[in-house]
Amino acid sequence: MSKNNIHFYNLKVSNIKKLTNDTVSLTFEVIDSLKPIFKFKNGQYINIKHKINNEKIIRSYSIHSSPLETELSIAVKKIPGGKFSSYANESIKVGDNLLVSPPNGNFTSITNSNNSNKYLAFAAGSGITPIMSILKTILLTEKNSVFYLYYYNKSIESTIFIDELLKLKEKFKNKFILELFYTRSNPPHSKRINIDKLNQINQLIDLHTVSSFFLCGPQSMIFLIIDFLKNKTIEKSKIKYELFHNENLDLKDLSTSKNVSDVEIIIDDETYILNSLESNEIILDRALKDEIDLPYSCMGGVCCSCKAKLIEGEVKMKSNFSLTDEEVTEGYILACQSIPVSKKIKIDFDEL
Repeated sequence: MSKNNIHFYNLKVSNIKKLTNDTVSLTFEVIDSLKPIFKFKNGQYINIKHKINNEKIIRSYSIHSSPLETELSIAVKKIPGGKFSSYANESIKVGDNLLVSPPNGNFTSITNSNNSNKYLAFAAGSGITPIMSILKTILLTEKNSVFYLYYYNKSIESTIFIDELLKLKEKFKNKFILELFYTRSNPPHSKRINIDKLNQINQLIDLHTVSSFFLCGPQSMIFLIIDFLKNKTIEKSKIKYELFHNENLDLKDLSTSKNVSDVEIIIDDETYILNSLESNEIILDRALKDEIDLPYSCMGGVCCSCKAKLIEGEVKMKSNFSLTDEEVTEGYILACQSIPVSKKIKIDFDEL
């Protein structure tokens, strides 16, 4: 059994770089005593906890630096109405401290210097962020592998990491194949991803020769590509994806049970009881309402921050875009997506 490290640590912002008009890169200074805690794998993310106007905000952001580099950097794209993303783009200064959780996430690639693999990635907008970490790690580690990236943006001005990508393309000729597409420009780069484009890519690359697929972007794009790959009999284990957020989250009518349930929660060796949960009541929502400090971020089944082990009882999850099939089989759940089915439930955030 290992402890679920949900603690946040004060990290100083050591560098801020403007990537586009609405996106910044934040680099954190990790002191020596925290380096083992903040050791990360390519493609992982961190959570940031911050108070804005007396409201606690927790947000997940992907790491764009490679573990082979000497820094921990994330990209934050400003979104309309986004409280922290606006704060990050407009107010954060070098020297400021932020509460940051240790890296997490399964959207990673295991690299080996002996590999001679083909990798294919699709990214849209800020979905490039974790793929940058994966891409750089593979290029620097696997000298005989080839990485194909199809990257979609509204315009060249809004393309995050455009300068770095072009430099990598020049440095790793014939090993890094970059295709850029702009949905708001004139042809030939104005096409969105669709079945015809995927068929063209299949003719150029032969998808069955690809070792791993990495997809990051909006849900509609991700599911279109996944369905296409499945129809081409691509093994599910080869497809890794990460969503921006869950676009179709609706927990209504998920449960047909009329049970009232008691939920026992174990976290940090403490035990809490949620009494009389209704059958359509989300465990995380009720816990936060009862002022139990549980880990969470996206609230949409995407980031895996609220992962817990189901020790006793039965729950149903509306969505799951972050737990692997193996984790679900082993009894792990997402508290932000789980509603009670049985009358007694026990979940443990410490047993990971």
